[in-house]
Amino acid sequence: MDPEEPPEVRQTAVATTPAPTPFAAPAAGNAGPAPPVASGDVEAPAEKFVEGKGLSDEEVTKMREKYGANEVTTKQVPEWKKIARRYFDFVSLVILTAAIVSAAVTSDGGRGWTSFGLLLFELNLIVWAGYIGDRNAGNAIKELEELSSPSAMVKRNGAWVELPIKDLVMGDVVQLKGGDIIPADCRLIGDKEKDDPMKIDESSLTGESLPVTRGPGDQILSGACVNQGELDAVVTAVGRNTFFGKTIALLGAPEQRGHLQQVMSRMTIALAVGAFLFVAGIFIALLARGEPVGYTFIVFFVVFVAVVPIGMPVVTTTVLAIGAQEMIREKAIVSRLSALEELSGVEVLASDKTGTLTLNKLSLDHEDIEAAGGRTFKDVLIAASLSAKWSNADAIDTAVTASVPGGEEAIKGYEIKQFWPFNPVDKKTTARVVTPDGGELLVAKGAPQIIGNTLSSPEERAATDRYIDERASRGLRSIAVAQSADGGDTWQLVGLISLLDPPRPDSAATIRRAQELGVEVKMVTGDQLAIAVETSRRLGLGTHIMEGSQLMADKTLGSALMTQVNEVDGFAGVYPEHKHRIVEALQGRGRLVGMTGDGVNDAPALKKANVGIAVAGATPAAKGAADIILTEEGISTIITAICRSRMIFRRLETYILYRIASSLLILGFFFFGEVCSATIQRGAA
Repeated sequence: MDPEEPPEVRQTAVATTPAPTPFAAPAAGNAGPAPPVASGDVEAPAEKFVEGKGLSDEEVTKMREKYGANEVTTKQVPEWKKIARRYFDFVSLVILTAAIVSAAVTSDGGRGWTSFGLLLFELNLIVWAGYIGDRNAGNAIKELEELSSPSAMVKRNGAWVELPIKDLVMGDVVQLKGGDIIPADCRLIGDKEKDDPMKIDESSLTGESLPVTRGPGDQILSGACVNQGELDAVVTAVGRNTFFGKTIALLGAPEQRGHLQQVMSRMTIALAVGAFLFVAGIFIALLARGEPVGYTFIVFFVVFVAVVPIGMPVVTTTVLAIGAQEMIREKAIVSRLSALEELSGVEVLASDKTGTLTLNKLSLDHEDIEAAGGRTFKDVLIAASLSAKWSNADAIDTAVTASVPGGEEAIKGYEIKQFWPFNPVDKKTTARVVTPDGGELLVAKGAPQIIGNTLSSPEERAATDRYIDERASRGLRSIAVAQSADGGDTWQLVGLISLLDPPRPDSAATIRRAQELGVEVKMVTGDQLAIAVETSRRLGLGTHIMEGSQLMADKTLGSALMTQVNEVDGFAGVYPEHKHRIVEALQGRGRLVGMTGDGVNDAPALKKANVGIAVAGATPAAKGAADIILTEEGISTIITAICRSRMIFRRLETYILYRIASSLLILGFFFFGEVCSATIQRGAA
């Protein structure tokens, strides 16, 4: 046997083995679903894709004119319009009218210039206090986005240069290596026979927690991260046409007014209408009593302005600003002040799974380790770790070595003579090992179908098939571990291991606490249905999971779909537009919705939700769309934030009730005082 070849190549059963199922295939070989193809291929000579010559300055100019730059800009409201809107809202117009009347109407031989000045001062105070508060929150998000200035190595005019990613155009050739963020939708180029594939982390885009394998000719997505490998790629889509760009474009949808703003607006209008009717009675009573028209107008507007809660925006902004400072101590940054009130009233929390409810880290499930031949689970882990890399490891090897009791000390007596790393063809790793007693073993771990077909015992092959089927039905990925003492002629099963992205230690308790507070939690994930069901079960949620494809079955959001979305426990296989529709359907039933997330794919739904919550480690896109940004890992901070927000809301509620009662008392005092006075005078006459 050639020592440079894995010993199992002699097993003809391996060569004819069908490809493993997605659940059973190990993570290191997870090719993942093919990413969406970019809308439109590059109209550049085909040899540029193959040879990677790059573009000339002239070609760059043509491509930029035809397809635009590699940036997505959302429509921004000019600052002067934001200020103007505040001057022309209902409360501001009431104050402005009262100020004009004070200065225009003569009473007792003079004009009310003092009242005019004070009212204008109050008007400007209300407008600018609100504007500066909102602007500061917006500036905080911009600062987060500007902490880094992303760039890429691009081949231009035959030479490699470093350029800002916004300068990329269709047809550019870019250089990618481990740790790089993919700057645009690209197609990998190179020699499929000679160039090794790359491992790419798409979790922030698709929600898939495991890296995917991509090689020359494969499409890769803007915003994903290169974990391992080095290849060149040709840009196939830029700006709004990229997968990332389409997600960001959803953020440009028209913003809805916050729930607190809507409630305050309705309350102010209701008080104003009631005040107008009563003050009109006072106006008539004063005229009937023979008071001068000018004086009557002044009294009319003085009482009207006193009753309408024109100072409420300043008070509420101050209360919420103080509350936002308190939230910082609770590891939560508030980017929209009115979100504090809305958080206190959240009825449904739609939580992203990957990285939010789970660790976004592949781990072994110790309860699901199945040892064979009288071995213990420790024996299985040691055997698996002997055929694993302890440094520069992939996700599976990292999970295996991290789970070995005693760590590297546990295999100190073993000597690894030869190691065959994982490759997508064999779907396993193999090691030639000298044991502490001087014996020699071949140890292999990999896809259970592949390992299972090398086993000598029919009973062990049957046990492997049973394990695969049972774990796959629960959405767990499996690997098998086997060993051979005769150079690979016969193989014995050591054990079987399940892998999963485990829930965070505090997630289940957080969900229970949320339910105690009257908040329903729904899990949202891009993973497959079986994985979603298993994760939901472990979290203590229900297992009634809806698939994302069902959300887009109808173009319009009908009543039946709204009902179904409100009744299920979670969602699987969702994309950004699905998450957006989930929030829309929940809001369609009049419910206040909170959405947690950390990835680019969460950003549109975070913005659409009544309260968007970006968890610790979230991408800039998620932070920019969120109302509240958490600075501590895990979602338990959300419960603390909800409790704190309810305390803040109580303060606000107390002030609002006081202000309504004061308005009614002022109105009643003037109305009954003037009307009764006019009635008494008419009776005396």
